[in-house]
Amino acid sequence: MEGREAQISSSGPKRGGWITFPFITGAAAGFTLGGVGWLANLIVFLIQVFNVKSINAAQIYNIANGSTNFFPIIGAIVADSFLGSFAVAAISASISLLMVSLIDEFIIG
Repeated sequence: MEGREAQISSSGPKRGGWITFPFITGAAAGFTLGGVGWLANLIVFLIQVFNVKSINAAQIYNIANGSTNFFPIIGAIVADSFLGSFAVAAISASISLLMVSLIDEFIIG
């Protein structure tokens, strides 16, 4: 009887594994590349466009860099404790779209 129960439980669809590895790695690499590219230009943008002193620009850069490294931890805690991963991903994407729209309007408009 135990053999039959083990066979039934293992006959379900296989999820994850090495098949999803390239997709997860590619997404993480894309997010990292975008974040690093944005942060690399932040100091130059602050100094040249906003005429911020270099020491203040460095402080703003450090705060932005620390925030980008800390927000995934907050998102993981909220997703695990309260909302679930889909809701947190949807909220994060909405906030990201809003911020890109505001930055675009502020710079171009």
